[in-house]
Amino acid sequence: MKKISVVGVIIVMTLLAGCAMNSDLPKDPDARVAQLKKITQQAESKAIALVPRAEVKEIEQLPTGSFLKCGDGYRWMGGIRAKLENGVDGGETQRALAESAAHEGYSVTEDKVLTGATRFELVDGKGVQLLVTLYENETLLNVTSASPCAALPGDYRPPAEL
Repeated sequence: MKKISVVGVIIVMTLLAGCAMNSDLPKDPDARVAQLKKITQQAESKAIALVPRAEVKEIEQLPTGSFLKCGDGYRWMGGIRAKLENGVDGGETQRALAESAAHEGYSVTEDKVLTGATRFELVDGKGVQLLVTLYENETLLNVTSASPCAALPGDYRPPAEL
């Protein structure tokens, strides 16, 4: 995946989601940013687990992500990828993942990216946003994630990477 497309996805996710501050997070800012990462990675794993294991060759959850400003707060941005087995129809797998997510209580919307490829947006009950796209000739299921927007003290700056 090209760097420019990752940056574009992050910007679009931030603009689409706005800033829904979450008061269920710890008060301590360091604990708060760690919790944002944790709930987002849990949502990533839960979503990718909706893909039948027989269709997946390899899963890679990005170990670190970054923070992006949103309104008066920050969002933790990360991702997870599933390399599909040879012969698996990536488009069908992507659509089945979205349908399964809808049955699991996610809010699911479908749109097209500029290339015409299908993208699904999944939002879980905690407000974690997941964008599901296909790359590498539809053999790589990519999930770009964003935590809910969370307020942090005005003088606090989250780490560049966590």
